Parts: sequence; C-alpha cells; structure tokens
Amino acid sequence: REAFVAEVIERWYAPLLEQMSATVDRALPPKARLRELVLQLGDWAAANSRFITHVLMDAASGEAAAQRFVRSLADRHPALILRVVAEAQRAHELPRGEPLNVMLFLMGAIALPILLTDRLAEAKLAPAELTRTLVRFARERAHRVQRLDWALGGLTRESHDEPIQTRH
Repeated sequence: REAFVAEVIERWYAPLLEQMSATVDRALPPKARLRELVLQLGDWAAANSRFITHVLMDAASGEAAAQRFVRSLADRHPALILRVVAEAQRAHELPRGEPLNVMLFLMGAIALPILLTDRLAEAKLAPAELTRTLVRFARERAHRVQRLDWALGGLTRESHDEPIQTRH
C-alpha cells in the first residue's frame, strides 16, 4: 500500500515539476521566468488543491509515503523558484534579500490563498457569500495574475533591501 501511495503522489506531481523545470531553462529574463514559474504553480495548486490538502494532512498524521514526499519538496519546485529568484537578484531585477523570504512573499500572494480558502469553505467558518467570493478571488487565474503582478511590482519598486537583524 505504501509503495502504491508513493507512486500515486509522484505521478500526480511529475507534470508540474517537468513544466517548471522546462521554464527555468527558457531564454527569458529571470523575472519573466519567475513570473511563469509562480503562475504554473498557482495553476497547478488551483487545479489540485484538495489533493494537496490531503497529502499535507496525511503527512501531518504520520502517513510515511506522504511524509517522504513532503520532506522531498525542498529540492524540487521550491529549489527551481529559489534559483530563479537568485538569478533575478543578480540581474538587479529584484532587490537583494533572502531568496527564501522573496519566495515566501510570492507564495503568500498566490498559493496560500488557494489552500486557505479551500479549508475555510470545507469547514464552513465564514458566511457562504463571503466564502464564495474569497474562493473565486483565490482560484481564478485572472485574480492570481493580478496579485502576482502586484507582488512583483512591489518587489521591484524602490525598496529597503538591507538585511534584517533578527533576535535569537
């Protein structure tokens, strides 16, 4: 059963990784490739949000195949995004800063709303009309494109890109 679950997860994920891997190597400026990568991830998340949630919940509950998959993700699509963020920073298309923090900011604008609104809808924690509107804004590609363009525009405006001092 565990091998079957692992194979199902890998087959489900493989098309996204293949698409994103091809985008990383396209002959486009880094910021344009980053935009494409984030849109591809958003499209995939919107189409697969329930499965994503199930995999994450299975991993959290101790399902070994789901845990192995989730633990392997850092070296997969996030690594591709981080590579292009760093390239965009070196090309002065994005401000200096921790690439992981830039990726977190972009994912907060695109992928996180999809997953959160699905959970909100499933749990019926908000009025139905509000939930429908939030789900529509989170899932519809035009709204995701708009949020991504806002986020990338905000990153490329004059910004304070000095390292942040953190307390330990």
